[in-house]
Amino acid sequence: FDEFFSSILFEDYDANHNRQFEPNEVTTIEKQAFAKTGEQNWFTHIKLGDKVLKGLKPQDFTVEIRKKEVVYRFLLSLPQPVDPKTVPVSVNYYEESFYIEMLPPKKDPVRFEGDGSLACSFKQDEDKSFKFYFNSVSPMRISLKC
Repeated sequence: FDEFFSSILFEDYDANHNRQFEPNEVTTIEKQAFAKTGEQNWFTHIKLGDKVLKGLKPQDFTVEIRKKEVVYRFLLSLPQPVDPKTVPVSVNYYEESFYIEMLPPKKDPVRFEGDGSLACSFKQDEDKSFKFYFNSVSPMRISLKC
């Protein structure tokens, strides 16, 4: 999150004001702040072909601090393995009701593992098929290619 929203998280959840989130504070953030983002798919919209996956359950939630910014890290597992050679796979990060810019990490936003992964790549671009925030913003999209 940006510095402004991060400062709100520190104010609300850093109980001992040490500019770090202790395990109990992370648990509180997960239950009180992060859980609410589930209404919007955790701001993570995974598309298989033309179908947007809904109802994925996050795992391994943690909070990191990078410089003055708070970063949520979590894992969303697909219900079944997908072969990106046969099914287009893409991911958008956005929050519709109030614009919060979300960008994938600059370093290693996608990691491929396993047999055949050397033939895979990804592309980042603006998803112009969808606009939000007063029809003025298109989210960034990561598309997998194998």
